[in-house]
Amino acid sequence: MKNTSLIVLKHTLPRLIGMGLNIYLILLFLRLWKSPQHNDFELIADITVMMFCEFIMLWAGFFTSIAAKSSNILKWICIFIFALFLLGFNAATSSYKLFAIYGIIVLFRILTSTFEKKSPLSDDSRPKELSFSNIILHDKIAMPLITFALYAFLFSATVGDRITPEYGLTDEFLKNSGYYLHHMKMDAKNPHLYLCLGVLYFSALILLDFLVICLLYREEKRKEKFEIQ
Repeated sequence: MKNTSLIVLKHTLPRLIGMGLNIYLILLFLRLWKSPQHNDFELIADITVMMFCEFIMLWAGFFTSIAAKSSNILKWICIFIFALFLLGFNAATSSYKLFAIYGIIVLFRILTSTFEKKSPLSDDSRPKELSFSNIILHDKIAMPLITFALYAFLFSATVGDRITPEYGLTDEFLKNSGYYLHHMKMDAKNPHLYLCLGVLYFSALILLDFLVICLLYREEKRKEKFEIQ
């Protein structure tokens, strides 16, 4: 008798690790938003850059998914572009810790796509009916498109918003900490909006990953019942 939970855990391990890293980022964003220290101004500035980079990385992820369906060469070209964007992000930021965490998150996104595609859970040999579950699990373009739409919605809802609380990131704190001097080259005068965007966005990614794992578990249980019959 197969242990369905262990099978799903084994083949979704990169996704689970990615969820853990997203949780770490959320806690970091909340700490910087609610109780920032004066020596955090560089990290806060780097996070605003990271949220802009995430927009570009989502576009690259979407095109990688399309390229993977047509040509392996195009797929590797897109992965090379991923690496160039990460190097650009590293050049634009001062925090190597944040760069390392974000780079690992991007790596695990690639591993998740590759690992689950090769796992027994993604059995594309049998026909799939058109349903929400099968689109999420088996359409390689659907998830990047959903993630991009999610980011675009949250970006438009938070950046430019006038009611999001500043908490510890008041104008007085930003002036005294040197944030404006460090970040004068970018139009990011309201870092609390980008931290709010990060909290909402990465929380939504965790919920989306949890949904995928639940759907994979349900599909594996259904496959197990089919084999018994």
